[in-house]
Amino acid sequence: MINEKEKKFYEKIVIGTAQFGMNYGIANKLGKIRTNEMSNILISAKSKGINTLDTAIGYGDCQKRLGNLGIEKLNIISKISHFGNDISEIKLNLLSQIKQSLKELKIPCLNTLLLHSPNDLLNQNKYEVYDALTSAKSNGFCKKIGVSGYCPNQILNLTKEFKLDVVQLPFNIFNNQITNDKILNYFYSNGIELHVRSIFLQGLLLMESYERNPYFDNWKELFDKWESWLEQNKISKLEGCISYVMQNKFIDKVVIGIDSKNQFDEILNVLKNSNSQIIPDIFSSSDQNLINPSNWLV
Repeated sequence: MINEKEKKFYEKIVIGTAQFGMNYGIANKLGKIRTNEMSNILISAKSKGINTLDTAIGYGDCQKRLGNLGIEKLNIISKISHFGNDISEIKLNLLSQIKQSLKELKIPCLNTLLLHSPNDLLNQNKYEVYDALTSAKSNGFCKKIGVSGYCPNQILNLTKEFKLDVVQLPFNIFNNQITNDKILNYFYSNGIELHVRSIFLQGLLLMESYERNPYFDNWKELFDKWESWLEQNKISKLEGCISYVMQNKFIDKVVIGIDSKNQFDEILNVLKNSNSQIIPDIFSSSDQNLINPSNWLV
């Protein structure tokens, strides 16, 4: 029986599916998840009331595999990008990608359509791209529109120029740039859903020191500080990462990447037994070479 505390946590969870279609994540040792493992994860998720998946047309064959498993009763968030420079083709290209996603997923409508990159609303064709997004929504291809990005201030500025329903940003113990009250209050007061991802920093925050690539020795002091605090407070890395995100009341959804059914069970167990320990904001870094995986030299 799921109690109210668990239900509250589960309702926030979104299953990230990059690992369903690619060998994704610096800590992923198992490669692309097998089909039967995917099925078991989804069955377990449904039993807990977790009913949202985050995917993308760029996640290999992820969408086709999900469609073959039957996900028509789940809420699907999908991301698209790259519509070309020909203004007359932008709407056609965007709608073509959406239709491809719907066909692969075998569903009639996306819950949320996100631009995979904010650059599509920053370039010279931004108004045409936005018009294509709103057209997709008004024509019933999706219920909500939004954008995924890395820089909170950049996304904040976009939401002031364009009416968006959802924004997705990274957030974890090292990267807490979204905790600026100006940003959070603006999203909240304007009814913009805030979804966060990368809560384990591609699994880096869960790795033991001997497992980390030498590249990360540049931040040994920060890792030591984090791990020392966890040890002193008798909290696991997994629990620390999850608790830190869950304690932020402004966050609507938390995207969690899954490497295996066993890892998913561990995450569910942490959610079920999470204590009220507050994780302090003392481990943050502004170094993009650490907090932005696209900058990693590994």
